[in-house]
Amino acid sequence: MKNQVQLIGRVGKEPMRNGSVTSFNLATTEKYKDKNGEWKEVTDWHNISCFGQLADFAQKHISKGQLLSIDGKIKYSEKDGKYYTNIVAINILFLSKKTNNSDDDLPF
Repeated sequence: MKNQVQLIGRVGKEPMRNGSVTSFNLATTEKYKDKNGEWKEVTDWHNISCFGQLADFAQKHISKGQLLSIDGKIKYSEKDGKYYTNIVAINILFLSKKTNNSDDDLPF
């Protein structure tokens, strides 16, 4: 058994550094046709955490709007009776340039 997740999405906010952890959120969007044949779009937001050298790298090179591929694992936690789901990044692949303009995506 393995705890593994892969996400492809856009960074929602500039990464935040808190001690040894760099965090940011990632939006993934799924498009589908409903039973009436109309296109629907559902966006999910994922909390991403980076540790060690990846935290330094993320703080320096990731910016809002970038398209990223994230490989990581799911981590669950509880605080004050609330439950949280977080993705701990293991690998980050850039699919667009460092810009807030989504028109500058790399051509692939």
